[in-house]
Amino acid sequence: MDELLRRLPAAGFERAPRIRPDGTRTWIEGEVPTAGPYHLSDARIVSATQLIRAFHDATTRTGLTAGQEIVAHNDLGPHNTVFAGDEAVGLIDFDDDVAPGARADDFAHAAWGFADLTDPAVPRPEQLRKLNLMCATYGDITPAQTLDALAARFERAITQHRAANRPAAVHIFEDFRARLVEELR
Repeated sequence: MDELLRRLPAAGFERAPRIRPDGTRTWIEGEVPTAGPYHLSDARIVSATQLIRAFHDATTRTGLTAGQEIVAHNDLGPHNTVFAGDEAVGLIDFDDDVAPGARADDFAHAAWGFADLTDPAVPRPEQLRKLNLMCATYGDITPAQTLDALAARFERAITQHRAANRPAAVHIFEDFRARLVEELR
């Protein structure tokens, strides 16, 4: 959503692409992790969580929340975060999914990637430790709220994919839901 990107600097958030006069977006230098499990360091997780909190707080000052809590990115995760060493220096990929929403929902999607939630290659205690670290860093959102929001997101995805007759996608999200319930609760 270009309008959000235009308003974020005035709202105090400088770590997203800017819109140039020709309509293109600026580039943020750094590294973007490309494939999970991410196995991010605690320093990266803390830095990214602080960046997400700053982004959420800034969106409340943009006038674009349409009565919702924040403007949600709706695809936050390591794959849309730019790092310079251990510091998260920017959020990217602001597209059609950006919309007014709830902090807990947007944060839950971020936690899914940053804490490697539902990934069978990451031990359950490590997933929970990372989730707790993120919640403590962000503040005001508990691990239980995060897991509930993520479970609801999976349910919505299952419903949407069933309606679109995409059985393979349904299976993938049913698998995520099962891992979330069995491994993390």
